Amino acid sequence: MRRISIALLFAFATLSVAASFDQTFPQHWESIKGNGYSTIVLHDATNATYFSRATRDDGTVWYYLDTKATWGRFSRDGWKNRFKKATDYIWISTTKFRYDYLVENGNLVEWDKMGRLRIYVRVENENKPQQGG
Repeated sequence: MRRISIALLFAFATLSVAASFDQTFPQHWESIKGNGYSTIVLHDATNATYFSRATRDDGTVWYYLDTKATWGRFSRDGWKNRFKKATDYIWISTTKFRYDYLVENGNLVEWDKMGRLRIYVRVENENKPQQGG
């Protein structure tokens, strides 16, 4: 009986995490901060594109694009007391960087040891392929 109750508890915990983050793809997320912006596209359950562009004080433009980024979820354990409003936690790994996000109030919030860094808002992509010919 104890094994069954543990299995049911695990199943419900897994379902609650999966239900907390929208599973429709692709998902487009954008953030504008200061002299730069970033775009994240979650293509499916594991693949992503990450793009970031910034204009520095001297006028030079820095950008980073990774079309083969990956993403996934990580456990709330250890963080649920720090970010009480978060419903889920995800990471995005590019060839050079790893970014951590919490899902809060329908937004992606980039965070690290310094706290919240940037808020991404979900947007609809208007550039959808034409149907028919």
